[in-house]
Amino acid sequence: MKKIKENNIMDEMVKRTQVYLNAMYGGNSGYEVIPENGITGWTTIYALTRALQIELGITATADSFGPTTISKFNSKFPNGIKQQNSSDTTENNIYAIIQGALWCKGYSTGATGITKHFYSGTGGAVKKMKEDAGLTNTDSTVTLAVMKALLSMNQYVTLTLRGGNEKIRQIQQHFNNKYIDYIGLAPCDGVYGREMNQAMIKVLQAIEKFSVSEATGYFGEGTKNRLPMLPSKTNEEAIYLFRAALCCNGYDVLLSTTWDTALENKIDEFQKDMLLTRTKKADTNTWMALLVSRGNTDRSSNGCDTRFEMTQDRLNILKANGYEVIGRYLTGGSFKELREGEVERIISNGMKLFPIFQESGANLEYFTSARGKIDAEKSTKAARKYGIPKDSIIYFAVDTDPLDGDITGKILPYFKSLSENFDPEYKIGVYGTRNVCTQVCNKGFAETSFVSDMSYGFSGNMGFKIPQKWNLDQYYEIKVSESGWDFDLDKTMYSGRFPLVSKVEHSSYERPEIPTVKEPSINTLIDDIKNLESMYVTYYEKNVGSTTNPSIVTPNVVVNGITNFLRGEEYEGWQWFFTTGHAVDEAFSNYVKKNNAELYSRLKPYIRKETSKEKRFLLSDGNIGLIDLSHMAATIEAYLGTGLPPSFWAGWGGDLATGMSDTTINYENKNKDGFEIYKDKDLQTIANMTIGKNTLTCNYSDFCCDFDAYAIQKKIRSYTDETDYHRFSKALSWYYTAEYAKRFEQIFDEIGCSKTLGGLKAAVYDKMTGVDEKVGLLLLKADNPSDEVIQACCSSFANYVYSMI
Repeated sequence: MKKIKENNIMDEMVKRTQVYLNAMYGGNSGYEVIPENGITGWTTIYALTRALQIELGITATADSFGPTTISKFNSKFPNGIKQQNSSDTTENNIYAIIQGALWCKGYSTGATGITKHFYSGTGGAVKKMKEDAGLTNTDSTVTLAVMKALLSMNQYVTLTLRGGNEKIRQIQQHFNNKYIDYIGLAPCDGVYGREMNQAMIKVLQAIEKFSVSEATGYFGEGTKNRLPMLPSKTNEEAIYLFRAALCCNGYDVLLSTTWDTALENKIDEFQKDMLLTRTKKADTNTWMALLVSRGNTDRSSNGCDTRFEMTQDRLNILKANGYEVIGRYLTGGSFKELREGEVERIISNGMKLFPIFQESGANLEYFTSARGKIDAEKSTKAARKYGIPKDSIIYFAVDTDPLDGDITGKILPYFKSLSENFDPEYKIGVYGTRNVCTQVCNKGFAETSFVSDMSYGFSGNMGFKIPQKWNLDQYYEIKVSESGWDFDLDKTMYSGRFPLVSKVEHSSYERPEIPTVKEPSINTLIDDIKNLESMYVTYYEKNVGSTTNPSIVTPNVVVNGITNFLRGEEYEGWQWFFTTGHAVDEAFSNYVKKNNAELYSRLKPYIRKETSKEKRFLLSDGNIGLIDLSHMAATIEAYLGTGLPPSFWAGWGGDLATGMSDTTINYENKNKDGFEIYKDKDLQTIANMTIGKNTLTCNYSDFCCDFDAYAIQKKIRSYTDETDYHRFSKALSWYYTAEYAKRFEQIFDEIGCSKTLGGLKAAVYDKMTGVDEKVGLLLLKADNPSDEVIQACCSSFANYVYSMI
């Protein structure tokens, strides 16, 4: 026998019920022993159901109150289970089951435990439940409907914490009292949910004169064909149901059986909101839109979405059939996703586009915070690839039916991460059930909704109002077999509340040419740097240490000594003293020259001071990177040192500032001799040509050095062995073995922004326009540029970096 555990709130009388059930039925093969924890839930309800089935003589028990249980109950209790006379001392296990079920519902029988009697205490509890359920006949008899209600999780008091309200409960009570044969005792909890939605369809079928057995709660063609067209003076119950349906969909109308102008105005409001023909009547489209998420699938649509490429022939078909907007996928493989030139084709044909991002399938495990970050980067990169313009909404698909627990635990964390890492130049939309869309938008994680109302059987669509911020409503799939076309599509209504893509906007950015790399690899110098580290240890112990304290040197002191040596000839003076926190140690430089002239001569071409007569040589990373060893060492020393300015001033920030100075000069002189390449060009174009240009002060080699320096200093900080004096050479070897390939991604880690172009632009601009930067960096290195120049150069820099990842 299987044991089940649950966690919730303990109730003593529920626990006594569980103890009784296990003691009475624990040895029966048709019963599953349950935890005796006092927790109400389906586990206990199922146990009560199986107990009843055993008492009815059913051997093949089940958790459900199915046809066999119904038949056996009616056969044994054709008039229901009656309350005992007070003088009747007969005990019956079915009485105990009724008592236990009442306790699980929250109704007290007046006893302190299970008594196996059906006296006035139990009878009073039954009467109270019937009253709460809306019945006018509130005797104590437990009919089939009452027994089924007892062995369910239906509640009959308003569940305020779940959004229940008295008006909805009033509707529920009315239907229970009038249509109990059709709907049983449906919940009266004030919540419009799946059960109430199905109950209302059954009520409609009752009004349409279907038999009890024919009224299944499924809204099919038969139900559609018999819809009462209102107003009608002879169909008061249909008017009441129609008013109730409007209430359930969020429209404030009085509950009555009369037709009036106020009702027509609310109908008009609903029809307007749902983009239905505004008749002010209860017509087919309006009835179905109120009771079924997909509404009347025969209604016309102004839009669609599809996994098929939109060729010119297919666009001609769509236009001829009245379609104006189309949804297509940004990613998903060669068949599903947009093709090159397809967006242009769609727009040039006068149609609008809504981009969809879906890589999840129906897998709920896909939705994690980590995946949200990945999709934030991947989606906007794809959008830019296809020319989707700024401010466009990208709809992220939740193509499954998560319940509230999974929405809270999976969907919302995914969208939270998505929104936190999303490119600020784009906007987020959500595709999913009404429940998913509402919750995601209510949290502020999406601007608007693309509602999967086509999945009308999903729990997240049944009994939920359409989200307030819906923009697209998908409601019917047209397959090839139905249309005769060579592609499938989903009919989708566009509300016009939020704009769609109506133009193509490919980036005009052209990255300056990257130089051809012919220089020797930095890896050829790592052994020399390792020897240099050993020399520094000896030098330091002799010159700074003492005979009584020879081990004063530390690994970090050695790192500083090496970077100081490598940058000392070019990057010296008061600016670099304040930048790094260290003066140049000329004594060590002389020590190297004196004690290992051969080593110094090998390093000198890469670290010497550059003059008009003698250039400093660059190194490669063994691939396409260009490294100025002296520059990189200075930047590493600044990151690791105790200088006054922020470290990035010595790296990419300082280089970008000098690029701003160059941009100002090129822009102001663009129509003068010597500046012909900039003639008649706008500021952004000139910034694009300047930032990263090889012959200017903010160039490709500078960027390589800046980002390499950040990664290398971070690796150096991670080392913990205090006897390892080769941290610098060790970090170089680690980085230039493979890590250098990700150099341009380092800036995202450094400034803490998402790996998106818009996010990088915003973060770089914020970094460059801080209080200290305005009075320091931009004055010293950028010659106090205008804000327009700053914005243009930050955009160019971000584009350059983004193009390299």
